Amino acid sequence: MRLNQKDQTIIQKTILNFLPNSNVKIFLFGSRTDINKKGGDIDLLLICNPADYDFILDQKNILKSEIEYALDEQRVDLTITTEDKIKTDIFLQSIQKDLVEL
Repeated sequence: MRLNQKDQTIIQKTILNFLPNSNVKIFLFGSRTDINKKGGDIDLLLICNPADYDFILDQKNILKSEIEYALDEQRVDLTITTEDKIKTDIFLQSIQKDLVEL
């Protein structure tokens, strides 16, 4: 994984501070999971409870901006889902084997 411990902690704290009452799992995927690649944005997947999904999806752009600001303007892509949606989404199924939990 090409994400240092400091950045992992910043991401976790930013998300948990933004969503203090939500039970979310945070995963890294994409090029940052491959130690042989260079550069690239930070692709994050948040798996949340179905009850929180609509709220988190509505707040996605604000949360994304908060994470980017906390990481000194590093580019972040944020995908929001639930366990049930993973079962029916081809893209989410395709990245499952490469997910790294933060």
